[in-house]
Amino acid sequence: MKLGTLKRIDLHECWKHEAMDFTKWLSEPKNIALLSDEVGIGIEVIQIEASVGRFNVDILAQEENTGKKIVKSISTKPKTAPPDMGARHEKPNGGAHYPDQL
Repeated sequence: MKLGTLKRIDLHECWKHEAMDFTKWLSEPKNIALLSDEVGIGIEVIQIEASVGRFNVDILAQEENTGKKIVKSISTKPKTAPPDMGARHEKPNGGAHYPDQL
């Protein structure tokens, strides 16, 4: 058995560009298979950079057994709330999060 050590790295060191690097990497069959195993459902990629209704998503996929659609919109940049965003929810530890961060 070969063991390794996990090391925290900056995602941008591995994937310089989200759409051209990370999305392409994640959508490869071997990587989707790893994700499928981790979440416990079979995932089949239908299309990369797809339009779904009025939204654009990075990966459009479906659950293998049911055909239910799965969309993945990936952001490798930290989210920030606009200054005029009024809705916010207090966290039990005193911090706050905005609805788009739920």
